[in-house]
Amino acid sequence: MQPLESLVRRELYALCSIVAHGSIISHRSALASRRPTAAGNVFLTSAYRRDINLPGVKLRIAHGSGPLASDIRIPTFGGDAFISSQARALLENLTPSRGDPEERRSLGAKGVEEWLDRLISVDISGGIDKLRDTARAIATPLGLQEEFKQLDATIGALLGTRTGRVSARVAIARAAGKPYDDARVTLFQTLADELQRNSLQVPPADPHADTYLQAFIETYFSNYIEGTEFELEEAHDIVVQGRPLQYREDDSHDILGTYQAILKSKADPGIPQTFDKPEKRTDAWNCAKNRYFSPASSNSIL
Repeated sequence: MQPLESLVRRELYALCSIVAHGSIISHRSALASRRPTAAGNVFLTSAYRRDINLPGVKLRIAHGSGPLASDIRIPTFGGDAFISSQARALLENLTPSRGDPEERRSLGAKGVEEWLDRLISVDISGGIDKLRDTARAIATPLGLQEEFKQLDATIGALLGTRTGRVSARVAIARAAGKPYDDARVTLFQTLADELQRNSLQVPPADPHADTYLQAFIETYFSNYIEGTEFELEEAHDIVVQGRPLQYREDDSHDILGTYQAILKSKADPGIPQTFDKPEKRTDAWNCAKNRYFSPASSNSIL
């Protein structure tokens, strides 16, 4: 049987519509979808103040404005549940809040800046401007005019259209015109740490393996993951016949060049024998940069 805690989290919207009718999921919970905090808190806003304990989740309802027309409505079997729009949630998260930064109701300026940086990094349709316009329109009905001024200044600083103070590292970098992908940096650091703890185990080479078959497989997939896609038979014909595919001459030369470079590297790998002896240089991979090669040898593969 499914644990009650899992069931509550799965049906959170429906439960909110039943036990907290007229409330709206707001503040940090609106920007985190339906994920509760580590302590299980989910924050809502309604015409009343109340805490409701459910298995594994605590609904923390604060007094404030109910759903607006611009907010998100989610039909459920228990009725409609509501979530603050992104514009409203950003204004709410700029309101003062006390306690543990990971458990308090609002994310604060730093959290909002980090959220905006992620949005701007993928915004290709002017979504940030639409969000700001919506925030401007709802600030007065919500009584969050000062929060809108802060949000407006932050967006301007991140877009480089005005000067403003920001505190998050990613926001400071973006405001300076040097944005970076913090999540990607963290991911690469995690990978580096894992490789240091558990180095890759490379299986020993099989002296009886078909060199030309290995080179073809490596060529095909290394080009495929870079976006140079051919049917298997087309790629086979290119490397065996040394003849580019009509209308795809450049891609064909990429396939052929990679194949010949791999064969060259296998024939003369240039592996250093000691730490003191410099690596023997070969022109194998330099050849891969050249799009034009002599026809492939007649050695059969596959």
